[in-house]
Amino acid sequence: MIQDDLFQPSIAQRFAVWKDTPGGGQVLCRLYRITAGYYVRFQHTGRKVSQRLIWELLRDRIDGIRHQLTKRGIRMERERGFLLNDHFTAHAVRHMIEHHPDWRRMFELRELNEQRRTRRVVVIEDLTRKPANAAHN
Repeated sequence: MIQDDLFQPSIAQRFAVWKDTPGGGQVLCRLYRITAGYYVRFQHTGRKVSQRLIWELLRDRIDGIRHQLTKRGIRMERERGFLLNDHFTAHAVRHMIEHHPDWRRMFELRELNEQRRTRRVVVIEDLTRKPANAAHN
């Protein structure tokens, strides 16, 4: 059971799939708008913004966003049951920075868990089974 997660898509892979859905793409556009407002403030004050804050602001607006998208015939796909999966916060911010490199200074970035930790496979031998070539008693 522990090894099952080794064969599951990584958070980065799941984010890539989600952002390419029509709903995910539209949600990211809203995230860009929220962040752009904070970037204007950052330029004037030098005050950084929390990745978590902009994600929570997006979450606060998600019902209205979903309603707007539904009227336009765009469905928001749930990712593992969530409209906004918290695991995507850092990936979403990095996605925005790829498109707006000047926004990088506004965020404090840490290494992603996937980059810090390497996955290790541990094979446990079943010692209760007799080898196929063992003599029968």
